[in-house]
Amino acid sequence: MPLFKSLTHRGTQQDPHHDDETAVSTRVPKPNEEGNMNEEEATHGDEALLNEEHTVQEEEASVKDEEESIADEESSKTSDLDKIIRHLQTEDWSFSVKREKQVIITSATGDNGTYRIIIDLKADEKIVIVYVYLPCKAPTEKRLAVAEYTTRANYGLVIGNFEMDFQDGEVRYKGALEYADGELTNGMIEQLLQKSAYTMNRYFRGLMRVIYGDVEALDAIREIEPQQAGGAALALARLVEALAVNTSDHSEASSEAVALAVNTSDHSEASSEAVAMAVDTTSDHSEESSQAVVISPAEE
Repeated sequence: MPLFKSLTHRGTQQDPHHDDETAVSTRVPKPNEEGNMNEEEATHGDEALLNEEHTVQEEEASVKDEEESIADEESSKTSDLDKIIRHLQTEDWSFSVKREKQVIITSATGDNGTYRIIIDLKADEKIVIVYVYLPCKAPTEKRLAVAEYTTRANYGLVIGNFEMDFQDGEVRYKGALEYADGELTNGMIEQLLQKSAYTMNRYFRGLMRVIYGDVEALDAIREIEPQQAGGAALALARLVEALAVNTSDHSEASSEAVALAVNTSDHSEASSEAVAMAVDTTSDHSEESSQAVVISPAEE
């Protein structure tokens, strides 16, 4: 209710703390002894009432503007959250909402696992953050190795990064989107969700190998990222090592060929085939895993 609404009713509303005569005397000039109102007094009274009404209208307009401003701010905070909610509903995501914190909790499934996801909306800053959590925590004795793995994984990532809490071993991937100069769209929401969940899914097996398989962080990363410096060389070196174990043929020519493949970027057809053979011997480089992984909402 406007703060000054009661003042807009001229001469019809009385103050409950005063008697009738006092209430009327503040609104209407009294007649003179002959029973007629003085013309000057009547004019002055009308002007006073008009000035009072004008002041009240200005105060009411000011209060209304302030209320609308507050309502617009609240609407801005919730509208972007509602956009995310509507998008998740349209795409059949199962989720829960904590409106007071502007947070949505959901999950997604990839070919390697199911991941808990928290969508954190910073409406005032116009930022959306997506956290994708590793299903398990890194044991104390493995946290340095996991830290090395996530640091190596972060190098070269275009959007987002891995994080680990050294206190409890929680590992998560964080993707963020700022839309300060634009409007939050369904495409932005979906892309942020997909990229964040896909990245966690891509590096999941390497994390598991470091945590539970006693695999060195560098080896785990190179198995996932053979295209990065050293990755192809490592794959070829493993092939040569396997051949060396199974054969006794160590000719000078073959040694020179291996050295050439490891130390140069010359990708001839023969060396490409050799690298492909080495990559195919590992469990992380099948044709299926090289294709894009589709992330979908987790089943209830």
